Amino acid sequence: MLLKGMRSKDMRLDIALVVKMANLHVAITVLSVYTFLETVLDTLVLLPSFIIFFHDGSRRPSSAGDIAILFLAFVLNLAFALSLLCFICMHTSLAASNTTSIEVYERKKTCSWEYDLGWRKNLEQVFGTNKLLWFLPMYCTEDLQNIPTIQGLEFPTRSDAVL
Repeated sequence: MLLKGMRSKDMRLDIALVVKMANLHVAITVLSVYTFLETVLDTLVLLPSFIIFFHDGSRRPSSAGDIAILFLAFVLNLAFALSLLCFICMHTSLAASNTTSIEVYERKKTCSWEYDLGWRKNLEQVFGTNKLLWFLPMYCTEDLQNIPTIQGLEFPTRSDAVL
């Protein structure tokens, strides 16, 4: 929530100084991707047993507890994987548009967003220029020195931004 009289740009700078916005985007996105992959793997491992449960009555687990555990584990893993996929899509779109979730819901859709440098440049500002390190929560030394948003003190803007 923005305080009265405080502009979104001021709030963005304050938040960035406290949490280092780019590092937070990287950590959340990488954690979400790896958790999504793990839950998809769990769901795929449970899938054959789940299919057998509905198709072959002779090979069903004998106890009601085993049936309940199988059903709950499969359904909960699938639901969690789908919710993580939505979360990953949301955070990727936020990084690609160079915004935070607060800014997406506060700003007017009619004005041009001054920090949006294009999706490629925006992703490089968040994840770094070395694409091999995008799925690790770290930066190469050149990125730490050359990308001002990683330091959290300066944010490049488009030259044609409408204020």
